Amino acid sequence: MKNSHPLALGIAIGVLWAIYVFVVGITAIYGWGDVLVGVLASLYIGYGPSLAGAIIGAIWAFVDGFIAGIVIAWVYNFVASGRFAPEGHGPEGHGTATSHPSGA
Repeated sequence: MKNSHPLALGIAIGVLWAIYVFVVGITAIYGWGDVLVGVLASLYIGYGPSLAGAIIGAIWAFVDGFIAGIVIAWVYNFVASGRFAPEGHGPEGHGTATSHPSGA
């Protein structure tokens, strides 16, 4: 199993989340997504239903998504490495015991 690249995943999630938050901020100018913008504005200072607010929100969202992506990749790499799994249940053992009693 390949490891995830934390920087690459951070950038990817950051960009996608920033685009989403920007689009929601712009559509809220026309009345769509007002409640969502209100909720996100409680997290992202300066975010609101305007062009300037959408840009500010997109910057916050990129930082938020970037950090989340790095953490997700780190946790994924840790779990996928099997360092915390009981013996025989990590990536090397593939969930099978090392010796099988044959009974004969």
